[in-house]
Amino acid sequence: MRFGSESFSTVEIRCFTGIPPRCASWLQTMSAVVCLGLGICVWVVYCLVVAIRGLLSMRKPIKMASMKRNRRTVLIVLGSGGHTTEMQLLLASGGGDTYHFVYTNEHCRRTTGIHQNSNNFWWVPRSRRVGQSWLSSIFTTAQALPRAVWQVFRIRPDVFVCNGPGVCIPTLLGVILLNAFPGVRKRCPIVFIESICRTKNLSMTGQIIRPFATYFFVHWKSLLHINPRALWLSDPKITQKHRHKTAHTSMSKTIQKNEFQCLVTVGTTNFDRLLEQLHKNVERFFLVLKALKIKHTTIQIGGTSEFDHEQFLTKWSSLKALHGGCELRVVAKLPHSEFVELVNKVDLIIGHAGAGTAIEALARHKKLILIPNRDLMDDHQMELCCMLKDRHCLSCSHTELVGLLEQGLWERFDQSKKNAVISSLPEHLDMRIFPSVLETCV
Repeated sequence: MRFGSESFSTVEIRCFTGIPPRCASWLQTMSAVVCLGLGICVWVVYCLVVAIRGLLSMRKPIKMASMKRNRRTVLIVLGSGGHTTEMQLLLASGGGDTYHFVYTNEHCRRTTGIHQNSNNFWWVPRSRRVGQSWLSSIFTTAQALPRAVWQVFRIRPDVFVCNGPGVCIPTLLGVILLNAFPGVRKRCPIVFIESICRTKNLSMTGQIIRPFATYFFVHWKSLLHINPRALWLSDPKITQKHRHKTAHTSMSKTIQKNEFQCLVTVGTTNFDRLLEQLHKNVERFFLVLKALKIKHTTIQIGGTSEFDHEQFLTKWSSLKALHGGCELRVVAKLPHSEFVELVNKVDLIIGHAGAGTAIEALARHKKLILIPNRDLMDDHQMELCCMLKDRHCLSCSHTELVGLLEQGLWERFDQSKKNAVISSLPEHLDMRIFPSVLETCV
């Protein structure tokens, strides 16, 4: 109903409130904005409360269960290269839990020989590649986040385990969200194992995860001063409680063979400085291998290498025709099954100081020379070499390799001599006690 040119609502507003129509319209709009703002504030406060609740639940005082728990669902993050090899070794002896794996590529999946059940593997996009800049890794991590969170809520793990690959960051966020929502599942403890390469400083992933970790394990005692809450895997309190009944025996014995095989490996990326140094000293390298009675050599140059291996092969063929001696094969990559088969066959491994190479070789008690690739992040390969050299393996720079080979190599591994290199893993890794330790993480 209208009165002249004004509507009934306008007349009503004037009669009962005395407020002009334009002001009334403005008040209605402001009221809606205020209500919306209050709703958003309430929602933000609620999210903060549940998030803090989740964080506090993860930071409860650490205690190790004294009794074996019922079978649990354990979510394990697999990285690339060394991260997956480390995790494989830690869990190789199995345990009473059901393992589920988050992986980023088929190489990770094929590498893992633990509980090979296709239904237990869950794919997540890779968060960061080797050598990728930190700025661009922000975007790749954001891309992996939705899938990682979905997989966590799909599995609803009882325990979350990771050891440093980039993909564990978005997966960790999924676990934090899982812990934040009451009633979804009981608290999921976060177990982090720092990489064996880290002996002096924590990895970037370790620094990020440390505030959220329920259990933070390290391989080297030197890291305890950085994180007082950390648990040292070689702590006598842990090793004596979980020690396997089988005694440790070294398979590194005096060599009594007439022919040997050698593997030179640079891992999944590249180490062109080492390959170029071998090319520069190809004649010395060839002759020293011949003197060491090495008849077959495989050089794996990496998938991203720019090394001119054709020219290297040409020079090697000329030397072989002149002196006779070592057969040579050059490959870019090796499938993991073929790599493991080759590691089992060879007598000497010369490799970059990546965790995967060190673990694969020393777990099989192979004679090992580690060459640190000092172009990688935080110079972490040099840290590993400092801890392993002269006790578990030999180590030198890429410029010193040929000279080291010329200094009576086999005698350094002769167990009948004092201070011989034992060619085995550090004790806490060789005993493979971690599955037993994991069962006590509640």
